[in-house]
Amino acid sequence: MKLSLKMSLLTIGLTALTLLLCGLIVLRSVQDRTVATARESAEAQIGYLCEAFLFASDWDEAGTLSERAQKSRLQYLFRRLDRGEEQHELVYGGETLCNSGALALDRLLEATDERLIEADGRYGVAVRRTLENGCTVYLLYDCTAGIRALQGLKRTLLTVGAVAFCGLTVAALLLTYAALSPLKELERAARRMAGGDYSTPIRKRHSDEVGSLAESFETMRGAVQKHLAELSGVAEERKLLLGALTHEMKTPMTAIVGYSEALNALRLSEEQKAECITYLHRESKRLEVLTQKMMRLITLDGGESITPEPIYGETLEGILEPMLKPIAQKRGTEVTFDLAGFSAVGDSNLIASVLSNLFDNAASAGARHILIAGDGSTLSVSDDGAGMAPEVLARVTEPFFRADKARGRAGGHAGLGLALVQRIVDLHGGMLSFQSEPGKGTTVTVRLPKNEKERRRGA
Repeated sequence: MKLSLKMSLLTIGLTALTLLLCGLIVLRSVQDRTVATARESAEAQIGYLCEAFLFASDWDEAGTLSERAQKSRLQYLFRRLDRGEEQHELVYGGETLCNSGALALDRLLEATDERLIEADGRYGVAVRRTLENGCTVYLLYDCTAGIRALQGLKRTLLTVGAVAFCGLTVAALLLTYAALSPLKELERAARRMAGGDYSTPIRKRHSDEVGSLAESFETMRGAVQKHLAELSGVAEERKLLLGALTHEMKTPMTAIVGYSEALNALRLSEEQKAECITYLHRESKRLEVLTQKMMRLITLDGGESITPEPIYGETLEGILEPMLKPIAQKRGTEVTFDLAGFSAVGDSNLIASVLSNLFDNAASAGARHILIAGDGSTLSVSDDGAGMAPEVLARVTEPFFRADKARGRAGGHAGLGLALVQRIVDLHGGMLSFQSEPGKGTTVTVRLPKNEKERRRGA
């Protein structure tokens, strides 16, 4: 038996027992009061009877009569006073002279101390009075009607109590089921969630405390489901990233192994050896860059936080110019900086990484002129390269996507640069947008949070 059922039955039993005991106590009190009233009436009647009997027996000189005549005289006088309403008995000298009923009241009173006498299915209160002339008068006051009414009321009370107990039991079971059914549903929901099922919603059936608990469970379920979906998405994306990285690493690794074996096993000229070493160096650098970008993507995607600080154009230009100028000269590309009006909030190193990747993509697209500019909290990288078609623009930030796969692989690019840019911009709470037209170049715009201090200072 479950605890809820035990508690319900115990509560009902105690309630019914308490009511029954209270009813029985009340009935007992009423019965005692009825007996007491009957005894008072019996005492009053026997008092009137004895006074009348003494008055009648004093009219004649009883002392001149024999004992037998005296008994006959007393018997005669007592019968004259007996009206037959109650049972009377007259005892003189240990002998019953007169008894109006079937009960021997003298022996009955000697045999019991009960206030209420039951005999032959009737109930009464017996009293006695000893007179000065040696007579003892007994009177049985009949209270059968009142006692039977109380007994009928007791039976009714027991019947009603039993019916009420059964009814209360059924009602309590129904109410207990209605009250605990939402908790049962919550228990099933908890088991489903423990088994990994967070898709089934929890309905709020009541507006009481249980309903509030169900609402809290539903809020928790939704939050856990959302969190698991996010974790699942992150895990799936990382799985794809790692799988793509493994695929991208096969080509340089195969080349590195092949050229290293050639250097060890074959007799090569100095020129061939230099060519092998150069190729090995290039492929190793490409593999290093690829690995670094992948690890950066995974780190940023794992929730790495940034420390917001003011970023100014002079700072970015100081980081980028020494790094990008030599690369631009080597590639035959002209890079120009116009960052004097830029001011925002974020991580200057990460923003420099954004601009470096955008510069690298522009140079890889064949751009001869690249402009890195900033105004307010907006940065832009414009080039006169090959440009991109609209269907390409929609996918440029996907990891390992390359608009020109042959050129990207040959240049050491695996399509991770713009994916990294998107992660960094999202981490700053900014926006990344592209404007491009095939044959006319591309402009990439980065909007970052504003520098409130700089804005107040300008105001």
